[in-house]
Amino acid sequence: MGVRIFVGTAGNYYDEEQAVLFCSTTDAVFGPFFESREEAEMFLEWCEDAYKGDARTQDAEGTLRGNVVEYREAREKGWKTKSERDYDDMVREKREDAAADARYAKEMYAKAQAYLAATQDEEQALVDAVD
Repeated sequence: MGVRIFVGTAGNYYDEEQAVLFCSTTDAVFGPFFESREEAEMFLEWCEDAYKGDARTQDAEGTLRGNVVEYREAREKGWKTKSERDYDDMVREKREDAAADARYAKEMYAKAQAYLAATQDEEQALVDAVD
C-alpha cells in the first residue's frame, strides 16, 4: 500500500485534467490539486530526490503544501526527473559519438586524399618515364 494518484476532470468549462494524491491504505485524499497525473508523479519523484519522505507523512506534519511550492520552484529552476536526466545523458552520449564519428571520417578523408595525391604523383612519374 502507498501513495497513489487519482485523476479526474475539473468539471469546469474546459474539463481540464487534475490529479490528487490518496493513501491506498486509508483511502484518504490529501494534498493540493495537481495540474495533471504527470505533475503529481514528478512531485513524488522530486520528494524522493530531495529526501522529503513519504507524502502522507508530509501531510500529517503540515509540510506537504510547502513542499509542493518548493517542488514547483525547483521545476522552474530546471530540476528534471530521472527519465529526463537519462534522456539528456543519452542525447549527450549520442552527440559525443557523432562528434567522434565525424572526427574519424575527417581523418579517413584526409588519408584518402593523401593516398590519392601520392598515387597521382606515381602515375605522373610513370607517364613521364615512358615519354
